[in-house]
Amino acid sequence: MDMTVSIKNHYTVKPATQTWRGRIPLTELDQVGIISHVPIIYFYKLSSPDSIINILRGSLSQILVPFYPLAGRLCLLGRGRMELDCNSDGALLVDAESKLRLDFSVPDFSSLSRSLAPHLLPRIDYRRVPLPEIPILLVQHTKFNCGAISVAVGISHTVADGRSVFHFISEWARVTRGEPVRVMPRFNDAEILRIINPYDSDPWQDPDKNFSSDPPILLFDPDSTHSSIDKTTEATMILTKNKVANLKIMANSDSNLNFSRYESIAAHIWRCACKARFQKPDDPTGLAVCIDIRNRLRQPALPQSYFGNAAFDFVVKSTVGEIISNPLTFATSKIRETVKKVTNEYVRYAIGYLKNQPDLTMFQDSLKALKRSDIVGVLSWLTFPSHDFDFVWGKVEFAEPGDRDFDGDCVILPGPENDESIVVRVRLQVTHMEAFKKYFHEDIHAAAYADRTGFKKRSSL
Repeated sequence: MDMTVSIKNHYTVKPATQTWRGRIPLTELDQVGIISHVPIIYFYKLSSPDSIINILRGSLSQILVPFYPLAGRLCLLGRGRMELDCNSDGALLVDAESKLRLDFSVPDFSSLSRSLAPHLLPRIDYRRVPLPEIPILLVQHTKFNCGAISVAVGISHTVADGRSVFHFISEWARVTRGEPVRVMPRFNDAEILRIINPYDSDPWQDPDKNFSSDPPILLFDPDSTHSSIDKTTEATMILTKNKVANLKIMANSDSNLNFSRYESIAAHIWRCACKARFQKPDDPTGLAVCIDIRNRLRQPALPQSYFGNAAFDFVVKSTVGEIISNPLTFATSKIRETVKKVTNEYVRYAIGYLKNQPDLTMFQDSLKALKRSDIVGVLSWLTFPSHDFDFVWGKVEFAEPGDRDFDGDCVILPGPENDESIVVRVRLQVTHMEAFKKYFHEDIHAAAYADRTGFKKRSSL
């Protein structure tokens, strides 16, 4: 299959009117983790896309007025620290075309979209191009031979987390439809996160003696001995509404805590990965959970419209034996216990820890997260409007999360048909994937059978 994508033109799109110029200091949360562009690609059916590039150029120029930092550049300050220069240098918009004909009805369209993904967003060589020269916002429009199009958006993770990215795309779609911006972004609230560490004598104190006092960004642990360099592969599984219901029954079978969809699905993925990796019962294992702190900071609070990075990756810790031998309720309870401990006090201590680091480089990775064979990371898009971005040419047919390429990386997102199904995209080592898929489906089926017959086999569930 010919995956060739031809570039027709490049455009530098600047704000339609003059915007504020100057430098915005970045918070500690902006400057740790992945600092490259995190892409998302939307596919649309379309019959006559000839004028779309002009529509995108015009609306992008308009939306960059309220979202003016996305037209700026990053500045390096040394020791892993950066600032955001709001200089209106502009976003990069690429117009491209492909001879490929897309068929959204095929069951494995996700495999095709994954193969296409590297060709559908402007390519940036982070090793060769200095960071201050790279646009913060990258967009590519690609027209396919069948009339369909894709719109790919990549925003530097240094400037925006997932909620902020979806906020921008949603408002851009509204402006393209001729509607006003509904929720203005708040950039000036970054001062809330640039707090003075209240424990200057001890930059990292454990606010809860039962909580790990390790650094908060454990996915970037430079001392890890659990690195994996084996080849990985990705699989897509569909959880129907009934299967999600069965998982929630499994998760709540020995509890009255009413565990959520995310907790139930993440715990199931964690258990299946522990089984598929053929690890020893005493081996450590962890589930990385991304926690939005907009609802956790107090006095002052962080507004929901805050644009930036307001999320922490925390790791729920256990052993392989504990996760496998216990009912699913055990894993969901571990998730709930950890998330509950991420309080206003804990968040402020964690930020204080990062603030007191002489160099943030050890917490950064410009290309990918550190590979950890004992970790499973489950990112949820369930609360994001991933299929609702109508730019005047109809609904999204398919959303592709883009680069997710390390062992144990997983994203769960709502099904495209609004039927309460859930799509699970997981990446594991090639040698583990078939076993993972086997356990993923069989354990749910066994739980449904046990629920119907009253028979439970604790060792397998």
